[in-house]
This record gives sequence, C-alpha cells and structure tokens, in this order.
Amino acid sequence: MTSLPGRSAQLSDAPRSGRRPVNHRVVRAFLVALAALLVGYMFLGRGFAHLGRPPIYVGEFVLLVGLVATTVAFVRLRLPLRFSPVVWLLLGFMVLGLARTVPYLGQAP
Repeated sequence: MTSLPGRSAQLSDAPRSGRRPVNHRVVRAFLVALAALLVGYMFLGRGFAHLGRPPIYVGEFVLLVGLVATTVAFVRLRLPLRFSPVVWLLLGFMVLGLARTVPYLGQAP
C-alpha cells in the first residue's frame, strides 16, 4: 500500500485519546439527517424540499444541525483550525453570497 505525501502528517495530528468527531451524538444525528435529506431530495424531489414552514425548510434545518455538530466537534475535541487556500476561497465565496443576499432580504418574491 502506498502512502500519499503529507498524509502521515495529517494522521499524526489526530487526537491521541481515540476520540473522534463521529463518536458524538450530535455529529451522528447530523450524518443520519444528511443521509435522509439526500435520499429525500433524490426520490421525492421538490415536494420534499418544501417540507417545513417558510423560511425554515428541511434543508435549512439539516444545515443548522450540521453547524451545531461542527461546533461541538471543534470545541469538545479541541481540533485545530487550518486555513488552506481552498478554505480562503470558500470563505470569500460565502462573503460574496452574503453581500448579494442581504439587500434583498426584505423584499417579497
């Protein structure tokens, strides 16, 4: 089996206590909710996407659970934050999306 360059460094930075993010209840709940969401989108389409009450639909609820799960994993496991170029590009894209969304929040569709 061949190893990829830099892969051993990533594995050595893992928590030594054996605790993994998947071991937390909220992270497992998010993974189950995400799987159910994707299956619902795949088989039920737009009707499934509109479950909920405006402006909180099923997709936004799963996103909220994902944000909570990510926060719990980082806080409980004290995971280090690494900002690679891809993360900076993603953050820039998110800021651009926010800047283009905010002016239209008060308008009805």
